Amino acid sequence: MFAFMFSEIVQQLMKREKDAIAQRNLLDAESLARAPPVPDLEKELHEMGRPVGERVLELMFYREKGTS
Repeated sequence: MFAFMFSEIVQQLMKREKDAIAQRNLLDAESLARAPPVPDLEKELHEMGRPVGERVLELMFYREKGTS
């Protein structure tokens, strides 16, 4: 289940990045200077994954603590 969810997240982020690059290619120099930057795939995955990882780590800690 996590593999499917991760795959979908990566696909959506890659599509968003590709669309942003295509939009930036259509802009002239002045508009390009004011346009928002292209989202960084690695940065966005990190921002999404960190809270999930923290929760999984906390869950593992409590499960380990309960079996001792």
